[in-house]
Formats: sequence, structure tokens, C-alpha cells
Amino acid sequence: MTGTPVLLECFHTVSFTPPARVGDQVYCRRCGKSTRVMKGGEAWSVRCTGCTFGRSYGTDEGLARRSAARHANARHHPVLVKEGKAWRATVGGDDQAVPGTVNDWSKKNPGHQGALRSLSNRNLH
Repeated sequence: MTGTPVLLECFHTVSFTPPARVGDQVYCRRCGKSTRVMKGGEAWSVRCTGCTFGRSYGTDEGLARRSAARHANARHHPVLVKEGKAWRATVGGDDQAVPGTVNDWSKKNPGHQGALRSLSNRNLH
């Protein structure tokens, strides 16, 4: 999706480049009639600083953040999360752990696997 997504009074979503403003009169191709822009939004996007990965997610902030975390965990690259042109967060990378990952926890607790193995090898009667 290119451009900036907006919600029309007919409840269709359309992208405009340059962005349309709330109250602008536009033509809806789906309805075949003129309508007004009801709500404007900035598109959420992610851009990796370590490779060419980058995607736009429209107005879905949650999907953009999940995608950034998934890429950062898999590739160990820092990923920028942006709303429109404004930077909102950096996710992951080698120097910054993504919260909630098992790999990060196991690196900080190297003796954990040995302790689990010793418990599983015991004969518990």
C-alpha cells in the first residue's frame, strides 16, 4: 500500500499521495460517488537498519510492531518502527534484547539447561 490511508464517510479506506485531510471532498471509486474524508491516519512501517527489510502496514500498529520483533529476533538486526515519517521505536539488535524471548533469557542464565538435565536424570521413586 502506498500513500497515506484515510477513512471515508462511506466507511471505505483509500490511500492518498499526497495525504488527504479530514473534511476533504474526494471521490470513492467503490461507491461511485463523492464523499468526505472522515479520519486520516499515518501509515505504520518498519525498516531494518541491518538489511533491506522494510514493510508498510497501513494503520495497523500492532502488526508493524510484531513484524519488527519477529525480524529482530530472527536476524538480530535493529528494526525501526515508524508512524508516518516519525520514528516511534527501535526493536531488537544484538545490543538490545527483544523482551520476552527465550534465547535472551537462556543467554543470561547459562546454567539453567544443566539444572534441568540433572532433574530429568534422577530416579524419582
